[in-house]
Amino acid sequence: MLPLIVHMVTRLENGGAQRQTLQIVRELPRAEFEVGLAYGPGGFLDDHAESIDDLLLMPLTALQRDMGLTSDIRGLAQTIKALKPHCSQRPVIVHTHSSKAGVLGRVAAKLAGARAVVHTVHGFGFHAGGTKHSRAVLLKIEQGMRFFSDWVLTVAEADRAFGIEQGLMRADASSVIRSGIDVAAFAPQAELGSKLRDQLNIPADAPVIGTVACFKPQKAPLDHIEAFAAFLAAEPGAHFIWVGDGEQMALARERLDRDPQLAQRVHLLGWSDRIVDVLSAIDLFLLISLWEGLPRSLLEARAAGVPCVVSDTCGNPEAIGYGRCGRVVSMNRPDQAAEAMLALWRDPELRQEISRQTSDGLDAFDARHVTPMHAELYRALIRR
Repeated sequence: MLPLIVHMVTRLENGGAQRQTLQIVRELPRAEFEVGLAYGPGGFLDDHAESIDDLLLMPLTALQRDMGLTSDIRGLAQTIKALKPHCSQRPVIVHTHSSKAGVLGRVAAKLAGARAVVHTVHGFGFHAGGTKHSRAVLLKIEQGMRFFSDWVLTVAEADRAFGIEQGLMRADASSVIRSGIDVAAFAPQAELGSKLRDQLNIPADAPVIGTVACFKPQKAPLDHIEAFAAFLAAEPGAHFIWVGDGEQMALARERLDRDPQLAQRVHLLGWSDRIVDVLSAIDLFLLISLWEGLPRSLLEARAAGVPCVVSDTCGNPEAIGYGRCGRVVSMNRPDQAAEAMLALWRDPELRQEISRQTSDGLDAFDARHVTPMHAELYRALIRR
């Protein structure tokens, strides 16, 4: 029987980590591996997973995002039950993603008898948010999970360096495989950008800020709105286009309802596949999140030649060439983000210079490298 590679995610939300996972399970060579996907059902991308040919689906109804002793024990037991029959018949590698699946999945894989366990860090959630005590607890949990991991991957160099320093992974059992995008697919298309501006009643010469991000605490949606509000105060003709949805959408709408003039200039598109249209319509891309892995949205913006303003967290600076493709500002400082956007907007020559060099070095982030690098790691672990 062929070795089985099982990827495990908590929920197939519409995020970069989930999309990269689906890319890998779709592209792994079926002549060499059988491929499975274990996941908590109910995510935006469930249909995408179900459409992949020759993919062993393992929906885990007990796998929940929220922490709870009883539910987590049920999730652990269900995961062991799903994996154990396969582990008794052939080599199995379990590859986990995200915090909850990363903990339960790694423990379950070891107890079920998996040949090897791989975990990918898509950003450390204890970098920001929550209380000091909760961050300390999460850090201790992650340190303990090192003993349940045969290999740890990060998507950014900064996260690997941090993980080694904090005892979350070993230098000799970890490596970086960056997030990948289809670089050519995000080339700017002026006609699509003009059409979207027309549909949103945005003048051709108006400054337009854009972002693609979930409305969840990690992404600091209110910071984005405050940064744009400050930009709008200085540039009254500006507009903001946001692709995304999530648990804090209502909170964002409440903020906009308090300022009708601001609300008129913020276009909330929800989730949309018109990413190229948006990137072709905007002048600057904004992502001032609290923590990240290595955001694919920034790579997509670079591929479209759009200068970026990002927070100085995790893989954000790396994604934009440490400021070469835009500006890096302090986390939790929307005022700094607004100043950076104003400086870029008011210097057209600088923006053009940045746009000309955003593609330099971008091939290293091309999606065609991602799956072959994972396949080679799996081969090495199976040979051990």
